[in-house]
Amino acid sequence: MSMHRRIVRAAGLGVGLLIAGCGPSDGDGGTGADARHAEALAARGDETTASNGEVASPHADGGTTSMPAQPADRGDPSPGGDGDRAIELPGLTITLAPSWRAIEPSSSMRKAEAALPAGEGGEDASLVVYYFGPKGAGTHEANLARWASQFVLPDGTDPADAATVEKIERGEHAIIVMRLAGTYIAETSPGSGQRHNKPDWALVGVIVETGEGPYYIKIVGPGDVLKAHANEIEAMIASLEPA
Repeated sequence: MSMHRRIVRAAGLGVGLLIAGCGPSDGDGGTGADARHAEALAARGDETTASNGEVASPHADGGTTSMPAQPADRGDPSPGGDGDRAIELPGLTITLAPSWRAIEPSSSMRKAEAALPAGEGGEDASLVVYYFGPKGAGTHEANLARWASQFVLPDGTDPADAATVEKIERGEHAIIVMRLAGTYIAETSPGSGQRHNKPDWALVGVIVETGEGPYYIKIVGPGDVLKAHANEIEAMIASLEPA
Protein backbone atom coordinates (compact mmCIF):
# COMPACT_ATOMS: atom_id res chain seq x y z
CA MET A 1 0.00 0.00 0.00
CA SER A 2 1.51 3.34 -1.02
CA MET A 3 1.48 6.15 1.49
CA HIS A 4 2.57 9.74 1.23
CA ARG A 5 2.48 11.85 4.36
CA ARG A 6 3.01 15.55 4.73
CA ILE A 7 2.25 18.36 7.14
CA VAL A 8 -0.15 20.84 5.62
CA ARG A 9 0.74 23.51 8.13
CA ALA A 10 2.74 23.31 11.30
CA ALA A 11 0.14 25.50 12.98
CA GLY A 12 -3.33 26.44 11.87
CA LEU A 13 -5.82 24.54 9.79
CA GLY A 14 -4.49 25.69 6.43
CA VAL A 15 -7.80 24.52 5.01
CA GLY A 16 -7.49 26.16 1.62
CA LEU A 17 -4.28 24.26 0.97
CA LEU A 18 -5.64 21.07 2.42
CA ILE A 19 -8.94 21.00 0.56
CA ALA A 20 -7.36 21.30 -2.85
CA GLY A 21 -7.00 17.80 -4.20
CA CYS A 22 -8.77 16.11 -1.29
CA GLY A 23 -11.18 14.27 -3.50
CA PRO A 24 -14.88 14.19 -4.32
CA SER A 25 -16.08 14.34 -0.75
CA ASP A 26 -14.87 17.93 -0.53
CA GLY A 27 -16.96 19.19 -3.36
CA ASP A 28 -19.99 17.11 -2.50
CA GLY A 29 -20.16 18.62 0.95
CA GLY A 30 -21.04 22.04 -0.40
CA THR A 31 -23.53 21.37 -3.20
CA GLY A 32 -26.90 19.71 -3.58
CA ALA A 33 -29.84 19.30 -1.21
CA ASP A 34 -28.38 16.26 0.50
CA ALA A 35 -25.09 18.01 1.14
CA ARG A 36 -26.84 21.12 2.49
CA HIS A 37 -28.88 18.92 4.79
CA ALA A 38 -25.74 17.18 6.04
CA GLU A 39 -24.04 20.51 6.68
CA ALA A 40 -27.09 21.79 8.56
CA LEU A 41 -26.95 18.75 10.79
CA ALA A 42 -23.22 19.02 11.24
CA ALA A 43 -23.53 22.66 12.20
CA ARG A 44 -25.40 21.60 15.32
CA GLY A 45 -22.11 20.22 16.50
CA ASP A 46 -23.19 16.89 17.77
CA GLU A 47 -24.92 13.69 17.24
CA THR A 48 -27.76 14.84 15.14
CA THR A 49 -24.89 14.48 12.86
CA ALA A 50 -22.74 12.66 15.17
CA SER A 51 -23.25 12.69 18.81
CA ASN A 52 -21.23 14.70 21.22
CA GLY A 53 -20.66 17.48 18.79
CA GLU A 54 -18.68 15.19 16.68
CA VAL A 55 -19.56 14.38 13.16
CA ALA A 56 -16.38 15.54 12.07
CA SER A 57 -15.94 17.07 15.32
CA PRO A 58 -14.40 14.71 17.79
CA HIS A 59 -15.00 15.94 21.29
CA ALA A 60 -12.07 16.79 23.47
CA ASP A 61 -11.54 18.96 26.44
CA GLY A 62 -8.22 20.56 26.47
CA GLY A 63 -6.22 23.24 28.08
CA THR A 64 -2.51 23.38 28.27
CA THR A 65 -2.17 19.68 27.89
CA SER A 66 1.04 17.78 28.21
CA MET A 67 0.51 16.35 24.74
CA PRO A 68 1.51 18.74 21.97
CA ALA A 69 -0.78 19.08 18.99
CA GLN A 70 1.81 17.23 16.95
CA PRO A 71 3.47 14.49 19.01
CA ALA A 72 7.21 15.06 19.14
CA ASP A 73 8.05 11.39 18.99
CA ARG A 74 5.66 9.05 17.25
CA GLY A 75 8.02 6.11 17.28
CA ASP A 76 7.61 3.63 14.47
CA PRO A 77 3.93 2.65 14.51
CA SER A 78 3.23 -0.62 12.79
CA PRO A 79 -0.34 -1.96 12.67
CA GLY A 80 -1.20 -5.61 13.02
CA GLY A 81 0.39 -6.46 16.38
CA ASP A 82 -0.69 -9.38 18.52
CA GLY A 83 -4.23 -8.96 19.76
CA ASP A 84 -5.08 -5.99 17.52
CA ARG A 85 -8.73 -5.86 16.45
CA ALA A 86 -9.48 -5.22 12.78
CA ILE A 87 -12.88 -3.64 12.07
CA GLU A 88 -14.24 -4.06 8.56
CA LEU A 89 -16.57 -1.26 7.43
CA PRO A 90 -17.87 -0.47 3.94
CA GLY A 91 -14.90 1.15 2.21
CA LEU A 92 -12.65 1.12 5.29
CA THR A 93 -10.65 -1.24 7.48
CA ILE A 94 -9.43 0.08 10.83
CA THR A 95 -7.34 -1.75 13.42
CA LEU A 96 -7.64 -0.89 17.10
CA ALA A 97 -5.12 -1.61 19.83
CA PRO A 98 -5.89 -4.60 22.08
CA SER A 99 -5.68 -2.39 25.18
CA TRP A 100 -8.58 -0.24 24.00
CA ARG A 101 -11.89 -1.34 25.47
CA ALA A 102 -14.61 -1.92 22.87
CA ILE A 103 -17.94 -0.16 23.51
CA GLU A 104 -21.28 -0.92 21.88
CA PRO A 105 -22.02 1.97 19.47
CA SER A 106 -24.75 4.17 20.92
CA SER A 107 -26.31 5.23 17.59
CA SER A 108 -26.50 4.17 13.96
CA MET A 109 -24.12 6.99 12.99
CA ARG A 110 -21.44 5.56 15.25
CA LYS A 111 -19.83 2.61 13.53
CA ALA A 112 -17.31 1.81 16.27
CA GLU A 113 -16.49 3.05 19.76
CA ALA A 114 -13.69 2.34 22.20
CA ALA A 115 -12.24 3.66 25.44
CA LEU A 116 -8.54 4.40 25.76
CA PRO A 117 -7.93 3.51 29.39
CA ALA A 118 -6.39 5.92 31.84
CA GLY A 119 -4.38 4.96 34.86
CA GLU A 120 -6.08 4.06 38.11
CA GLY A 121 -8.59 6.70 39.09
CA GLY A 122 -8.15 8.65 35.85
CA GLU A 123 -10.67 9.50 33.15
CA ASP A 124 -10.54 7.42 29.97
CA ALA A 125 -10.25 8.97 26.53
CA SER A 126 -12.77 7.97 23.88
CA LEU A 127 -12.64 6.95 20.24
CA VAL A 128 -15.68 7.13 17.98
CA VAL A 129 -15.89 6.28 14.27
CA TYR A 130 -18.71 8.19 12.54
CA TYR A 131 -20.26 7.64 9.12
CA PHE A 132 -23.05 9.82 7.72
CA GLY A 133 -23.46 8.38 4.25
CA PRO A 134 -21.75 8.93 0.89
CA LYS A 135 -21.87 12.74 1.08
CA GLY A 136 -20.60 12.92 4.62
CA ALA A 137 -21.45 15.86 6.89
CA GLY A 138 -20.23 18.95 5.08
CA THR A 139 -16.85 19.88 3.74
CA HIS A 140 -13.58 18.82 5.32
CA GLU A 141 -12.97 22.49 6.01
CA ALA A 142 -16.23 22.85 7.97
CA ASN A 143 -15.56 19.74 10.01
CA LEU A 144 -12.02 20.74 10.93
CA ALA A 145 -13.29 24.17 11.97
CA ARG A 146 -16.02 22.53 14.05
CA TRP A 147 -13.52 20.36 15.89
CA ALA A 148 -11.33 23.40 16.57
CA SER A 149 -14.32 25.33 17.93
CA GLN A 150 -14.74 22.74 20.68
CA PHE A 151 -11.58 24.03 22.37
CA VAL A 152 -10.30 27.22 23.95
CA LEU A 153 -6.67 27.92 24.78
CA PRO A 154 -5.64 29.56 28.05
CA ASP A 155 -3.55 32.23 26.32
CA GLY A 156 -6.43 33.23 24.05
CA THR A 157 -4.88 31.83 20.88
CA ASP A 158 -7.41 30.90 18.21
CA PRO A 159 -7.63 27.08 18.39
CA ALA A 160 -7.76 26.93 14.61
CA ASP A 161 -4.32 28.53 14.56
CA ALA A 162 -2.99 26.21 17.25
CA ALA A 163 -4.15 23.02 15.52
CA THR A 164 -1.81 20.91 13.42
CA VAL A 165 -3.27 19.41 10.25
CA GLU A 166 -1.61 16.63 8.28
CA LYS A 167 -2.62 15.10 4.98
CA ILE A 168 -1.70 11.49 4.24
CA GLU A 169 -2.19 10.17 0.71
CA ARG A 170 -2.97 6.49 0.69
CA GLY A 171 -3.57 5.14 -2.78
CA GLU A 172 -6.36 7.15 -4.40
CA HIS A 173 -7.66 8.46 -1.08
CA ALA A 174 -6.64 11.09 1.43
CA ILE A 175 -6.52 10.85 5.20
CA ILE A 176 -6.58 14.16 7.06
CA VAL A 177 -5.40 14.26 10.67
CA MET A 178 -5.94 17.19 13.03
CA ARG A 179 -4.30 17.45 16.46
CA LEU A 180 -5.22 20.01 19.05
CA ALA A 181 -4.91 20.50 22.82
CA GLY A 182 -6.55 22.93 25.21
CA THR A 183 -9.71 23.19 27.29
CA TYR A 184 -12.56 21.11 25.89
CA ILE A 185 -15.84 23.06 25.78
CA ALA A 186 -18.12 21.02 23.49
CA GLU A 187 -21.77 20.69 24.47
CA THR A 188 -22.44 17.91 26.95
CA SER A 189 -25.34 16.76 24.79
CA PRO A 190 -26.81 18.03 21.51
CA GLY A 191 -28.70 21.29 21.90
CA SER A 192 -28.39 21.29 25.69
CA GLY A 193 -26.55 24.59 25.92
CA GLN A 194 -24.50 22.98 28.70
CA ARG A 195 -20.80 22.78 27.94
CA HIS A 196 -17.88 20.75 29.19
CA ASN A 197 -15.04 22.55 30.90
CA LYS A 198 -12.15 20.11 30.64
CA PRO A 199 -8.70 21.69 30.93
CA ASP A 200 -5.68 19.85 29.61
CA TRP A 201 -7.59 17.74 27.13
CA ALA A 202 -6.49 16.82 23.64
CA LEU A 203 -8.00 15.76 20.35
CA VAL A 204 -6.88 13.65 17.42
CA GLY A 205 -9.47 13.97 14.67
CA VAL A 206 -9.22 11.97 11.46
CA ILE A 207 -11.18 12.32 8.23
CA VAL A 208 -10.79 9.29 5.95
CA GLU A 209 -11.91 9.57 2.34
CA THR A 210 -13.23 6.31 0.90
CA GLY A 211 -15.18 5.18 -2.14
CA GLU A 212 -18.22 4.90 0.15
CA GLY A 213 -17.90 8.44 1.46
CA PRO A 214 -15.92 9.96 4.33
CA TYR A 215 -15.50 8.49 7.79
CA TYR A 216 -14.77 10.67 10.79
CA ILE A 217 -12.69 9.34 13.67
CA LYS A 218 -12.62 11.38 16.85
CA ILE A 219 -10.29 10.60 19.74
CA VAL A 220 -10.64 12.95 22.67
CA GLY A 221 -9.79 12.92 26.34
CA PRO A 222 -7.22 13.96 28.93
CA GLY A 223 -3.97 15.01 27.30
CA ASP A 224 -1.89 12.67 29.44
CA VAL A 225 -4.05 9.71 28.37
CA LEU A 226 -3.64 10.51 24.67
CA LYS A 227 0.08 10.93 25.25
CA ALA A 228 0.27 7.54 26.94
CA HIS A 229 -1.50 5.95 23.95
CA ALA A 230 0.37 8.00 21.31
CA ASN A 231 2.07 5.01 19.65
CA GLU A 232 -1.20 3.07 19.54
CA ILE A 233 -2.99 6.05 18.04
CA GLU A 234 -0.32 6.38 15.36
CA ALA A 235 -0.56 2.65 14.67
CA MET A 236 -4.33 2.99 14.27
CA ILE A 237 -3.84 5.80 11.74
CA ALA A 238 -1.21 3.72 9.91
CA SER A 239 -3.67 0.80 9.81
CA LEU A 240 -6.40 2.71 7.97
CA GLU A 241 -7.15 1.05 4.64
CA PRO A 242 -9.64 3.09 2.59
CA ALA A 243 -11.11 1.51 -0.51
